[in-house]
Amino acid sequence: MPSSTARARRALSQWDLVEDFGIERTALGTMNEVFVVGRTRQSPQLILRGHRHLDPRLVAFEHEVMATALRAGTPAPRSIRTRDGTRFATLEGRHWSLLEWLPGEHAGRGHTTVSQAASMGEALGVVHAGLAALPCDASASDARETTETTVERIGHLLRTLGSLEVKGPDEHAAESWLRGQRAWLEHCGDAPLPERGDSQVIHGDYHDANVLFRGDAISGIIDWDKAGVGSPGGEVIRAIHLSFGLEAHVSRAFLDGYRRHRTMTTEDLDAAAVRYGYGRDRSIWLLDELYTSGNERLRRLVNRQPFLPFARSWDALRTHL
Repeated sequence: MPSSTARARRALSQWDLVEDFGIERTALGTMNEVFVVGRTRQSPQLILRGHRHLDPRLVAFEHEVMATALRAGTPAPRSIRTRDGTRFATLEGRHWSLLEWLPGEHAGRGHTTVSQAASMGEALGVVHAGLAALPCDASASDARETTETTVERIGHLLRTLGSLEVKGPDEHAAESWLRGQRAWLEHCGDAPLPERGDSQVIHGDYHDANVLFRGDAISGIIDWDKAGVGSPGGEVIRAIHLSFGLEAHVSRAFLDGYRRHRTMTTEDLDAAAVRYGYGRDRSIWLLDELYTSGNERLRRLVNRQPFLPFARSWDALRTHL
């Protein structure tokens, strides 16, 4: 039994389970350890999650957000309390949660139908409406590194990639992206941070890979560990960008679904797109995590397209909304 699975089984002993369930790590999650718990992989009963967060307050907050979303009618995971009555257990320096299994299937990136996109938007509208009542401290400052620092870090990443003895399509794509990103940043310099806009508690990582379907209807919304204070409009923009690549017909269906529960004007979207683009165009997190920290679970997310400032992609979609 792999050591990670053995540790997960020890964590599972903190719950009173009536059967001796099997346990197997899944490919789900890029930052957390996720295990299916059940008789077979095809008919799992529960999900055991080893949290990336070391601060127990963040894990407790995630549970509070999921419980609030459930009360609002969102198909979020329901937590199972430990034998001590707590929502999560702590073992060997890691926090663990046991969650009910949510049925359904992922649509698959690039295969989301118009009806499914509308359901995704509607579900996010319900999430935002339900979480709006949670206390929201929007006073935290947005600490951003300087453009000069980001350019230096890009140079370090390019040297790391250049030192690899074997390169595949991902490495060549990463080098191309980073060179284009560096050239754009050197041209733009330190642009001022856009206005924050409205803030509330949001899911934090809402996109197609964290949504489950039964047919066209959403049966589950998973992976709430990035829940926190943020911009609802920014989450909408990020969702249609990551899920659909800003493709017009599914993005429009998503927005129509969202607007059944929440007001979101085109002007609101424009402002959110400016802020989202500011962060996205300056982010090297994914490639840094993959090639510096060695997190191979992120490899499937490598963008093989050339770098393009987000504003250009948004402008192309904007005319169709």
